[in-house]
Amino acid sequence: MKRLFVFNSKSECPSLLVVASKVCKIIFIVFASLSALISLIAGIQSSSNLGNGGYFLFYLIIGAASFFLLLFQGFLLEILLLSFSIITKNHYEELSDKGKIDDFTLKKQNNNNSMLIDKMNQLNELKNLGILTEEEYNAKKKEILEGM
Repeated sequence: MKRLFVFNSKSECPSLLVVASKVCKIIFIVFASLSALISLIAGIQSSSNLGNGGYFLFYLIIGAASFFLLLFQGFLLEILLLSFSIITKNHYEELSDKGKIDDFTLKKQNNNNSMLIDKMNQLNELKNLGILTEEEYNAKKKEILEGM
């Protein structure tokens, strides 16, 4: 469960998983259609070359089976990704409160905020000591705030 939440924050994870599920669904539909088309073409070609309809029926059955098998696999992958999306949406805060996940994005933001506060305090101290003029202070403050 920990690894499910590591790569993104709460607000990004469910929507990213939904998009991934839709992309996988489209990819599997395309592959299923291509496999059925290839089997159909092979069946037509073999029946016209050999003059026997049995080969066409064989390739038709193989094409249909591969089509439905690939669609089923795509359906299962989509369901899996969508269920992970629902889990992240519904249980993120609960798992975070229990300490079962580490919110790396929040820790990173807190570290960035504390570094920003430290820089601003140092800058303010240099201005108060008279080392920096008001113009230098404002320029450096603007530079630090733009670098956030």
